[in-house]
Amino acid sequence: IEYALSGAVISVLVAMLAGIYDIALLFLVGASYATCMLIALSIEMLPRELVGKPPPITTVETGAGTAVRAEENREQLLDSQNSIRTGATNGSIRGEATDVLGRFYPSVRSTGLTLYWVASIVLGTAWLVILCYLCKTTRKFGESYVDVAFFILTVLYLGIGVNFYLERFCGKYSFAKAEFIYIVLSLAAKSAFCWNIYGGVHGF
Repeated sequence: IEYALSGAVISVLVAMLAGIYDIALLFLVGASYATCMLIALSIEMLPRELVGKPPPITTVETGAGTAVRAEENREQLLDSQNSIRTGATNGSIRGEATDVLGRFYPSVRSTGLTLYWVASIVLGTAWLVILCYLCKTTRKFGESYVDVAFFILTVLYLGIGVNFYLERFCGKYSFAKAEFIYIVLSLAAKSAFCWNIYGGVHGF
């Protein structure tokens, strides 16, 4: 939520520096960024084992002794055993975990990916509006400190999106490491924006 609020404020400030002064349009720019962050929050509420990259297919024995194929690695299966039914035999729990996760995995993952790309389009559309205003001026793009601020924030925001995709959908690293990267990118974005504007205004 903090990302949604602070990022929305920064987006509105960049839009104003780019020459957007219409209140309705500024509101839409800020709301677009906040919506993108809230969609990311909703994706994080989805079960991690059902959203991440499909693990290697393993063979698991059910209580009846028959083999079933589960798109789930051993650690995920052990975690699911404790949450599906308590007091049941290990064999029956394995069977139910396999059945439940195997049934819901495709739909939950596709839902998460759809939300991710919808959020990307929402934020990209707002950022495209700002870029259009920057390109409307008579000067060449890149000659102003506002252009530099826009470019830096674009790169850092893309980094946040890539970090989210790698952690949530690809499982490249842990949630704690991803949060650390978020904090670094967020502080870098805010610091770079503030120092760039301060230097630009004072002619540094």
